[in-house]
Amino acid sequence: MTITWEREHILSEIRRTAAANGGVPLDVDRFFAETGVKESDWRGIFWARWADALQDAGVQPYQPPAPTAYYYPFGAFVGIRWKRW
Repeated sequence: MTITWEREHILSEIRRTAAANGGVPLDVDRFFAETGVKESDWRGIFWARWADALQDAGVQPYQPPAPTAYYYPFGAFVGIRWKRW
């Protein structure tokens, strides 16, 4: 059985799952697991990329935190070492 998804239904599912996830949108694989909407149901039909679908739904794509010296302790040490020279 083939299910045809409507564009507005997919957008509402993106909004619903993002709200349920604390405002953070799901990735494509988890979105499929939660909703049953496969990537082939929307890619090339409504949007070229997942980020485009998120933008149309009014959801900001997930932005990982910027790396800091905490993540690169040796990089911070080398930076301090170079400042001394």
